[in-house]
Amino acid sequence: MATTYERGPLFSYQGVATFMRARQADFDELHAGSVAIVGAPLDTTTVWVQGARHGPRAIREGSLHVRYWLDAAPEGELIDLETGATIRSNASGDLVDLGDLNVYPNQVARTAESFRAGVREIVERGALPVILGGDHYLSLPCCRGAKEGLEARGQRSIGYLQFGCELGLGGSDPTWGTDYSGAQVRRLMDLDVVAAENVAWVGPSGLVPRSEYAWARARDGALFTAEDVRRLGAADATRRALERAAHGCDGVYVSVGLDVIDSAHAPGVGAAVIGGLHPDELGEAIGVVAADPRVVALDVVEVAPKLDPSGRIQRLAANYILDFIGPRVLR
Repeated sequence: MATTYERGPLFSYQGVATFMRARQADFDELHAGSVAIVGAPLDTTTVWVQGARHGPRAIREGSLHVRYWLDAAPEGELIDLETGATIRSNASGDLVDLGDLNVYPNQVARTAESFRAGVREIVERGALPVILGGDHYLSLPCCRGAKEGLEARGQRSIGYLQFGCELGLGGSDPTWGTDYSGAQVRRLMDLDVVAAENVAWVGPSGLVPRSEYAWARARDGALFTAEDVRRLGAADATRRALERAAHGCDGVYVSVGLDVIDSAHAPGVGAAVIGGLHPDELGEAIGVVAADPRVVALDVVEVAPKLDPSGRIQRLAANYILDFIGPRVLR
């Protein structure tokens, strides 16, 4: 029987919510050049307000308003007014959505192993993982997985660049132990995943323990606070931090915590941030990261949509991811 029903562009509240309506895929379909969206919805390791476990689904939904305008555009193209960049509905890049990695909420070690193994397989197959969090702890197992994926491809070392309100240098905490969202950077170094000289930060603000401050400041050129970003400009600060993270390494893992943004603009995070980055500053920084081929993995974390009924936080996250993947699969 002939079908007469015609499907038009889907509104953001319709259809299956993969990121940008990318095709659903499994790991064995990945290949070199693929960009793989994958969720890591864990927030039981946060020291602030929980809710980031809802981040992956919300970020996917946040991307759909862009997908609608792209599908509805007569030319099948949208132009960024600031940069002039074009994204196309028929772009040839391979963007896929792998769904979410397994989570075991009361078993942090088992969940970490799930995240590590999943990211390792993505990188080992030559694809670029874009990980939707989740709280900032997940950067530990995911960066471990990215390094192991590089090693399986004959490469050896990885650098780490973090955007976020904190440094992540906490040691053993009497309440949280060693595996929590304020200690992921310290654990990366303790486990020899990343060398201390290849860790860099952009955008931290607020209060930190003296020991963490002294450790970071002793490594000249690694820490660029929110005030440094305002003084130097986001692009310059990010380029300097990226060079520090990448020096002598085969790739760089980039972690983007949305709590790097001032809470006046991004209320949907677990921590209240006063004096953080402006959304445009983070956007400028993402542009630098997007253009650098040394970046082998990206996570976007600390998105707690239920703390932001306006929906701003997931749209911000989705737009930053689009800026990152655009040069690879949408232009």
